[in-house]
Amino acid sequence: MNVSILQMAAFFLFFGVSFYAFSCVKFEKFCKTNNVQQIYILLFILSLVSAYLCTQAFLMLTVYNGLGR
Repeated sequence: MNVSILQMAAFFLFFGVSFYAFSCVKFEKFCKTNNVQQIYILLFILSLVSAYLCTQAFLMLTVYNGLGR
């Protein structure tokens, strides 16, 4: 399987899981703003960063070390 296809699939999978996991956190209590759009942007950015890090860790442990053959 092509690594770039696997990388994109893993990223979208981890993004969905990260977004689902971060959505249970009450960011209104941590943020000093009442603007819901800013909180959603924070949630989106945290999910992107988490998905990227999880994807890189997953690929580093499997595909990049030759375990995906």
